[in-house]
Amino acid sequence: MPHCERGGPLNLVCEGIRFAYPRRDPVLVDVGFAVDGGLVALLGENGAGKSTLMGILATQPPPGRLSGTVRIGGVAVAPGTRRRIRRDLGWVPQEFPFDPAQRVGAAVGMVARLRGMARPEVGEAVAAALALVGLEDRADRRLGELSGGLRRRAVIAAGIVHRPRVVLLDEPTAGLDPANRRRIMEILARGAESGMTVLFSTHLAADAAGADRVLFLSGGGIVEDAAPETLVRRHGGIDEAFVALGGDPDA
Repeated sequence: MPHCERGGPLNLVCEGIRFAYPRRDPVLVDVGFAVDGGLVALLGENGAGKSTLMGILATQPPPGRLSGTVRIGGVAVAPGTRRRIRRDLGWVPQEFPFDPAQRVGAAVGMVARLRGMARPEVGEAVAAALALVGLEDRADRRLGELSGGLRRRAVIAAGIVHRPRVVLLDEPTAGLDPANRRRIMEILARGAESGMTVLFSTHLAADAAGADRVLFLSGGGIVEDAAPETLVRRHGGIDEAFVALGGDPDA
């Protein structure tokens, strides 16, 4: 992902994040961690609160009671700072966010404009983003004509088209076959190697094994923060670490 011309990675810091949906017990109770570059996996079983946390980090929290602080590049997320922060932030939600009738290039270009890119820059940025994810020959195809794996790549292209320095992806490989999962992970690894901070959530221990760091989310908080090789030494493998720390690798 050669998209860091604006100065390399930004750090992302969470402090005391607590969140509860209306009339429900908290799903996040005291989340704290810091990420400064690299490819980082947020690993947890289904229902652990990964998507909730990713939405909060992406400045798009769901309705509910939220407390704590998120800082991106040293700037605290607040109503008055969200627009500025989003210029340096790429967000790839799990849900498909586009009209299937849209053409691939048009959808990616729309996001570039929404993120504040000047119109003369958009065409080149779209071409670069599509080339990165291997869709340069499908810019004129309708999104609904693509396979699930190709649609996921198109959404990633939209998330990085404005050259963000922090990229957040919620379950980017969910529902994909092994070949497409591997391709997505290769794309994310290239992004981190180019200097971006890349944080992705997953319930798949195998995907987390390819990250530089693994954050385990369980019981509403981060219960482990370690490199994959450290987890292998301590537990014998990522799956084994997942079980030991309260997760289900088959969930």
